[in-house]
Amino acid sequence: MLLVKTLPVKNSFIRAITPTKLRRLFFITTLYTHLADRCHTKYNYAQLHEKVDGLTPNVGSFDLPALFTNKIWGDTALGDIDRNAVVHNQLTLDTILAATPFWLQYDNITDQTNDIMLVFKLIQSMLRLTTVQAMG
Repeated sequence: MLLVKTLPVKNSFIRAITPTKLRRLFFITTLYTHLADRCHTKYNYAQLHEKVDGLTPNVGSFDLPALFTNKIWGDTALGDIDRNAVVHNQLTLDTILAATPFWLQYDNITDQTNDIMLVFKLIQSMLRLTTVQAMG
């Protein structure tokens, strides 16, 4: 019971000490990694780095946040999604936003929805490429 009451304080504290840029790095990296895992496709952090130019100095910057992917998304509504949900666009912005832990939420919801769409487009393009390679 005590844990439940202190959890929001802990999340508020983490959010307060986490700079916006770091929060964005963790959100984009872990969402991208989680969706790629659930779709059984390989990550392409170089492509992600290109799309979020200026967020990180190099591709290696995604390594640390990626380690927390299962911890962040595993117990959320996104924890059990499958490839079909992604391939057939069954995920909504609202579903992803609702599953996002408080401490990873951006101050500007428009920026966060834009990042969700960016990640989703990358995953979709990776899935199309995988399908074409399998056919060819």
